[in-house]
Amino acid sequence: MSQKKNTKKTVNKQKNQTSKKLTTNFPYVDTHCHFDSILQRSRLSLINKTYEEVKSALGFTEGFEGMLTVGCVPATFSIVRSLLDLETDEIWAAFGVHPHDAKDYNTKIENQLIEYSKLEKVVGFGEIGLDYHYMRSSKGIQQEVFIKQLKVGVLTEKPIIIHTREAEEDTLRIMKKHVPQDYPIHLHCFTSSNTFLQKMLDYFTNLYVGFTGIITFKGKSCNSIRDAVKMVPLDKILSETDGPYMSPFPFRGKTAHPGRIPWIIKKIAELKEVEEKQAFTQIRLNAKTLYKF
Repeated sequence: MSQKKNTKKTVNKQKNQTSKKLTTNFPYVDTHCHFDSILQRSRLSLINKTYEEVKSALGFTEGFEGMLTVGCVPATFSIVRSLLDLETDEIWAAFGVHPHDAKDYNTKIENQLIEYSKLEKVVGFGEIGLDYHYMRSSKGIQQEVFIKQLKVGVLTEKPIIIHTREAEEDTLRIMKKHVPQDYPIHLHCFTSSNTFLQKMLDYFTNLYVGFTGIITFKGKSCNSIRDAVKMVPLDKILSETDGPYMSPFPFRGKTAHPGRIPWIIKKIAELKEVEEKQAFTQIRLNAKTLYKF
């Protein structure tokens, strides 16, 4: 191999190492992750490790202040609930039934969601919604359960976390009918069209939009989501990983976890053309405003 190629390889390696060693003193939170799944995928356990040891093993960067871990599969509700008993002020939760599992929704689960919503550290309701991509539950059942959960969610007075995939028209129609226009909403892991986004922003006055590591992915296929970041006012943007999925560049293929959030916020700052400090500060404030943690 030539000296020129060796030099180029070394430079690229140094750049990659530098990007992975990113540090920040700015506070940040992850407003949507599945911490139980993160632990499972990373082969970590809170049985033989402390919470602080787990954070260290995962590689949380400086500035981390908290996460909202979401229980959306009834079979794992109790596992997510147990995370709230850890001796830390950094874990908060939300519960709801994901549209994939709408077929399993029943009165017992609904009552469980109502009881969980009364817990001090449960600060949201969801994720709930519609997903027409995999169709693990039929459209009719998804819509029926979505309506039921929206009604319950509004009664809890907790912010509602919305999952929507390839179901824009039905999502908007149902939400307009069953959710007050000024109700606090977290449009989670945004990947929909910008036309849908604008309609949501125009109608729901207390809507926040969550962006994940997808905005850091290379390729034209993610350009529309980057355009969405530019559309949403900075004071309506939330930082989330949806971990363990969609880890941001330069961690593609690795487990996503709350410690990856700084890479997402840095990209948001770039797309919004603002200083990183402003992006970190405002996005942290948005989470406090919506979720109170």
